[in-house]
Amino acid sequence: MGMRVAVNSAVFACLWSLISSLHLLTNLRYVPMHLTAIAVLVGVLVGTLSGAAVARRQLRFLTKNGETKVPLPTILFLVGGLLILLSFWFFFSISASIETLATVINFIYPTLPAYLASEAILFLRWERKHRKLIIAGTWTNRLYVSPKTD
Repeated sequence: MGMRVAVNSAVFACLWSLISSLHLLTNLRYVPMHLTAIAVLVGVLVGTLSGAAVARRQLRFLTKNGETKVPLPTILFLVGGLLILLSFWFFFSISASIETLATVINFIYPTLPAYLASEAILFLRWERKHRKLIIAGTWTNRLYVSPKTD
């Protein structure tokens, strides 16, 4: 049996929030405070909106079919996006100043906890509304709906 997706996302959101906070506290000497605040706010906004969009799509398929999996084009799209982010990071690390690189990293770090937190909140609300659990499968990246046993 797999593990609950909402709990898993909530735990990882807390861990990534801690890592992001520690990074931001140690990075304040490189970037002015107003640039850090803007980068963090935009990163949180992007993470929250993208997490909500992905979670709503998965919940729509879960409600209809009882299971969902991430198709190959979506995985390729995510890998392509990751490669683009890594290429930007590589470009900035070679050609730009430390302030520019720190601003980009300040945008990226808060995006993941916001993504995971919005996903966890939407999954928990769905579980409470439908009185079922969302369980993650194995490495095949499937989500299943199972009845809640009290």
